[in-house]
Amino acid sequence: MLDLTIKQQHFNGIISAEYAFNDHISLSYNGNLLTNSSTATSYNNGFVFSRVYEGTGTGLDGLTLHDLGQNDIVSNYYQQTSRTKNYYGDVMLNFNYQLFKDLEMKLNLGNNIRDNYTTYNQVGGTNLQIPGFYNIVNVLNPDPFYSLNNGFSRSRTLALFANLDLGYRDYLFLNATYRYDKTSVTSNWREASNNKGYSYYSFGASFIPYKGFSFYQRRYLELC
Repeated sequence: MLDLTIKQQHFNGIISAEYAFNDHISLSYNGNLLTNSSTATSYNNGFVFSRVYEGTGTGLDGLTLHDLGQNDIVSNYYQQTSRTKNYYGDVMLNFNYQLFKDLEMKLNLGNNIRDNYTTYNQVGGTNLQIPGFYNIVNVLNPDPFYSLNNGFSRSRTLALFANLDLGYRDYLFLNATYRYDKTSVTSNWREASNNKGYSYYSFGASFIPYKGFSFYQRRYLELC
């Protein structure tokens, strides 16, 4: 008999907080932690094919399944445990100022961290000493470590970013962004020169004519 049992546990935590230093400066944090653990157990009780076929009136009489190439089923036991932890966090410093009468500025400076970690371990082998007792200590022939599924994986990303918005009289807007990413996926810990980050830039502008010139404002009101 082959049996498989899987047990799992999950946890998902979310936190969000913000603190205002004054009317123009605030600090915010958003974080998420997700964990998962699972244990999978499988076993086989084994079976010996000892029956000798008699009275069938066929060529099977006097034979066993061994004579036909069937091997006995060897008992076994295996257990695998895996654990996963995924973290995501944002910290952002926000500025909101009216620089001049007609010029407004919004600036966001932030940091982002992502950390994903998984570990998995397996034990097991063949030939149970005591039938029906399913535990690694009851395995007479444990499989070697290198032939089992054991290991871990981890990836981490660190990012710094900035966003600047400028608005002039509600009709001219400028935007600029910057982001710097550094990730373990593209890094090589054996060679420090390969642990480089990557930068991303963007610039944008928008203009609303009917708000900027009285002629367009009159035409817009006439059309409406």
